[in-house]
Amino acid sequence: MKPWFVKEADIIKFPEPEKKVIELPNVQSYPDFLTGVKDLYNRKEKGEISQDSHDRLYQDLIHRFMKNESFENPWFLREATRKLVNGTDRGRMNEIILAVAIFSKFIAGNNKIQNGDVIKQLNTLAKYPGGFKRKNSEKDPIVLKIQDRGDIIVKDIQDMAQNLPLLKDEIEGNTDFANSDSTSDKLSQVYAQNGTPDQVLVSQLGGGRGKTDVLLQYIEPGKEPKTLRPYSAKTFSDRLDNKDVNSIEELNGYLDNFGVKLNAEGIIDRSDSAVEVFKNAFDSVTGQMNSLLSGDSEKGEQTFIKQLFNFLKEMGTRGDEDLLLVDNRKGKASVYDFKLLLQNVDKIDLEVASRIVKDMPSIFVYDKNLGPKAGELMKLRYTYSAPGVGSKSGKAKPGRHRILVDGGQLFKNLTNIANVQKTQSK
Repeated sequence: MKPWFVKEADIIKFPEPEKKVIELPNVQSYPDFLTGVKDLYNRKEKGEISQDSHDRLYQDLIHRFMKNESFENPWFLREATRKLVNGTDRGRMNEIILAVAIFSKFIAGNNKIQNGDVIKQLNTLAKYPGGFKRKNSEKDPIVLKIQDRGDIIVKDIQDMAQNLPLLKDEIEGNTDFANSDSTSDKLSQVYAQNGTPDQVLVSQLGGGRGKTDVLLQYIEPGKEPKTLRPYSAKTFSDRLDNKDVNSIEELNGYLDNFGVKLNAEGIIDRSDSAVEVFKNAFDSVTGQMNSLLSGDSEKGEQTFIKQLFNFLKEMGTRGDEDLLLVDNRKGKASVYDFKLLLQNVDKIDLEVASRIVKDMPSIFVYDKNLGPKAGELMKLRYTYSAPGVGSKSGKAKPGRHRILVDGGQLFKNLTNIANVQKTQSK
């Protein structure tokens, strides 16, 4: 029975919804930070959420994954340290950002670049993952070429908008480097002022390129490109080299480079770790090195140190003496020149020690006056990867025995360009 004050004609129906209402995502449901970033971005692109909603939820996502973190171990180090949203290693993307930063500096000419300039070019790269061309103020063509063409890295380039929050340090560090690098800073100004058409090519070289990750070249019409500077891009790691040593012959040959004769005998089994073999080898090498360093002949000691430094230089540059190592950490780039090593041969007093670190044999070479930590020149570490199945081929992979070589604090101090410039300015 209807009340007396309601008539049939007075009933107003609510309008039917034109489409199904989409609920805002719950940030508590995401298993990790990167999954949340990707889902929010996809929803925004499909029009399911607005830009404002995306930004608000993104902040909620950050707060959620920072709840149980400390300043020493925040979410972005624990969850996003290595991988981008599609799986590309950030170290590989760092090479591309270094190329883009140098490219941006040549476009800017006389002017310093900002983080935003690099981000602008990265967003353009998302549309043209193989590279593109721009001109500086004098209409000189500046060409960017990206040779990494794997499916995963191309997807991460195309999804640059999602990856930019994870690449803040790489962008800041490479921007800082491009403004301070004497080659790119000086030549970008020269080419912007000389009144002649200058074509510059900045290439990220991709896999199988030795130690050079980014190559800066000048192209004169009708002639082969002239190399202006090769760069090696590094982030997160002190690694200078790694070498597979899956046989006794390979082990003996590799350690010959350090001026010692190992002459080990036997077989290295690729199906199992060889800790004892490498421990004995490293102990023998340590004894021989210390004998050479403590010998009666000062000339002999300096000859050995010079040989050691030459091997470090060859390992780090693969024979390209002009190569600069650009180490990008925490938004600041440090630059190392291997040629500076040999200027300091007579200034150090080396000692060698072999130890077991995390169950694996290691060799430490350090200046005994500075101590093992501050004076560490380099560290050799044995590592073993067990047999497995190739992720792409599906074929069985044998075990892998390797020697990793890391540069220590003394190496950084001796080769850091900024340190040398400070010393020379005094």
